[in-house]
Amino acid sequence: MKKVVSMLMVLMVAFPVGAFAKDMSASEVVDPHKTWSINFSTEMDIESINKDTLTVEDFQGNEYELNIELSEDKKTITVDSETPYEIGAYRLHISDEVKSERGVNLEEEVNFYFTVKNKDFIE
Repeated sequence: MKKVVSMLMVLMVAFPVGAFAKDMSASEVVDPHKTWSINFSTEMDIESINKDTLTVEDFQGNEYELNIELSEDKKTITVDSETPYEIGAYRLHISDEVKSERGVNLEEEVNFYFTVKNKDFIE
């Protein structure tokens, strides 16, 4: 059975001053079928979260096609690639153009770096 590992990335969004995101600079080794769960402290605007504002790319600049879903409470985004990641290093990027449901942008972009070392990843 294929095991999907779920990493919790917590992005703190403050109101009414503005929205900000904690930079996740640590690198992690993940499964080629990784599903990311990105949690926000406020409801998010799904219209602002798209292929231009949330990306995963390898270090040659090749972007992966992503499936992006917003939870019912609008505080969690799940992200997975339409195809498994190849062995290599990647960056998950969240643009500062991502907005809360109130229309407030993140104050800074978020970059999270990860590595896929083995296609037969076993936790």
